[in-house]
Amino acid sequence: MILLMLQKGVKSLAGRLAEFFTQGADGAAAPVTASAWTQGRAKLRPTAFIELNEAAVLATFYAPEHAAGVRRWCGHRLCALDGSLLHLPHQAALGDHFGWVATANAKGPCAARHVMARASVCYDVLNRLVLDARLEPAKGAEREVGALHLAAVGPGDVVVTDRGYNGREWFERVRQAGADFVGRVPRRWHGAADALFRADAAGVSVTAELARPGAAALQVRLVTVRLVTGELEVLATSLLDEGAYPTAAFGALYAERWGVETFYGLLKGRLELENFSGHSVEAVQQDFFSSVLLGNLESVLSAPAQAALSAGDAQRQQSARVNRARSFQALKGRALALFDREAPAEVILAELTCLMQAAPVAQRRQRRPTAAGRSLHHQRYQKKHVF
Repeated sequence: MILLMLQKGVKSLAGRLAEFFTQGADGAAAPVTASAWTQGRAKLRPTAFIELNEAAVLATFYAPEHAAGVRRWCGHRLCALDGSLLHLPHQAALGDHFGWVATANAKGPCAARHVMARASVCYDVLNRLVLDARLEPAKGAEREVGALHLAAVGPGDVVVTDRGYNGREWFERVRQAGADFVGRVPRRWHGAADALFRADAAGVSVTAELARPGAAALQVRLVTVRLVTGELEVLATSLLDEGAYPTAAFGALYAERWGVETFYGLLKGRLELENFSGHSVEAVQQDFFSSVLLGNLESVLSAPAQAALSAGDAQRQQSARVNRARSFQALKGRALALFDREAPAEVILAELTCLMQAAPVAQRRQRRPTAAGRSLHHQRYQKKHVF
């Protein structure tokens, strides 16, 4: 059940079942009906994928003996928090669990409504790993859902957030978890930040105090960063030491937050998450958490291939990176062998590295952003999905 869910697919259920159960040595297997599949998956808890992610991926990757292979920023793990809305199948049971969202236009509310859920992740952007994932009702407050992730962070972590996560209460929650924070703040948020917006100067760092009646003031550092678009950003951080964390370093640091946005692009695009394989609450949760596990597996297993490609960048005009479509396809094709205890793990991993290393894509820098209309047309009509 777990292997079949990890292999994903946009084919018909009958076609996927027939393909999956004829991958044995003799290519023959008893027919499996869609009804049998539905009854079988009802017995599998979605938490199985959460436990597999924690025990088989995260615990191994972050084990002390593998510390040298973990990418960090100034000795810190960068953990980006963000959420995204998911469109769910139009089913009453899903609407009762996740909630209905009414649509509206310029004329006001419409009669139509949709079932939507809020996906939220805590994402190690440098190592491309989901540390914690949540699937909650769409109307849940983004910051309150984000607070659930703080159990996955601790000393040595830096929590990087967008403007949806700010304020003294949020910053105190992060500090109570033992982590530091770097967050973008909006205009009219604090007098010291507004002064920086008015000055419109990049590379400025000042300290400010966030006061609350009956409590000690929280000291934060405000740093200004200029985007390539010319817009000025103001970041609030608990990293107060200018010597250890220079002001000039925060632009590149905050740019790393984009990794969590591209992760949602991976879920919804390459892995076709919103093309759910079932209409029950458990089926939706299984699809979501299995996709998170699959993404983490690909990140870990493609790392050796990326290291081999990076070693040859000096002989190329552009840096080479692993073709994610090819790496997911390789992982899908070798999933059965990878999880088969009788198969030699070293051989399977070597084959995966070889497959993922082939046909890399060039990493072109300083490219102009794609226009919104062209990007939407590409996503709808041109982009090919992995499965």
